[in-house]
Order: sequence, then structure tokens, then C-alpha cells
Amino acid sequence: MKTAEKASFFYLVNGAVTFKKMIDEVFKTELAEKAKVKTNGMETIIDFGRPVVFNSFVAEEDIRYGQRVKRGSTTYS
Repeated sequence: MKTAEKASFFYLVNGAVTFKKMIDEVFKTELAEKAKVKTNGMETIIDFGRPVVFNSFVAEEDIRYGQRVKRGSTTYS
């Protein structure tokens, strides 16, 4: 591997490690761990029981059943 290729590889790996650390930091606290979750048909309500501030929301579906989410929305009050 040439020097330029080694440098590019180093920056790529270093950037990936930095990104992983950032993601781990952002998502280190499970905000919904103690929340009440109610599912009624096509709607899921997450009640935190108190005001919660967050800047990211990740929703995952069980892919064993195929892709079922056709559209989505969030509301807050």
C-alpha cells in the first residue's frame, strides 16, 4: 500500500471510530426504558410520564414480518 493510500485508509478508519463514539454518546440514555407504551391498531403512544427533551428518535420494526410501515408521523404536546 502506498503512503497516500495508507493515509486515506487511516482517515477513513479514524473517522468511522469517531462517528461510532458520537453515536454511542448520543444514544447512551434509553429515554423510553421506563415509559408506558400503548399500541392500538396502527398507532403507538409512548408516555414518558414527564417532559422529556431529545433531538433524535429511532423507531425500528421487526423485519421478520417484512416492511409494514408505509407512512409515519410524530406529534407532541
